[in-house]
Amino acid sequence: MKFVDFSSDFYKTSTLLESYSGVIFPVGHPSEWNTLGEVLFEVVLPPEWRAQAGRRRKNRVPSAGEHGRRSRYCTICKKSGHNRQNCSNPPADQQGNVPNPQTDPPQPRRCKCKSCGQEGHNKRMCPTRPYDDPTKPANDDI
Repeated sequence: MKFVDFSSDFYKTSTLLESYSGVIFPVGHPSEWNTLGEVLFEVVLPPEWRAQAGRRRKNRVPSAGEHGRRSRYCTICKKSGHNRQNCSNPPADQQGNVPNPQTDPPQPRRCKCKSCGQEGHNKRMCPTRPYDDPTKPANDDI
């Protein structure tokens, strides 16, 4: 047995050629059509639109001529493919003056106290700030 024996005649090439072998006449202008009187005045509207559940994926479908998303552009090194948060390249205007982290030691950060305004310590470690020392006994004379 052949596999053609199990398929319908609808899928055969001979049926396709037979259906288009005759002459297909054009339909003509709608004013020349013979229609019933009751059908002439019926207005066919599209089905009522209902919003689908969930968030829409995109606002519109882009046309075939549109390109995809714009590539990222870094404002530091002026190259595409990444943005300034992920940039590991030196700035474009200072390509040769980049400090080398292996030869130059990092500068220590100088913190400034919010309580007294001096540099070198923060508010928590401020020597002028009064605080309770847990090692000293409490003064209950007051």
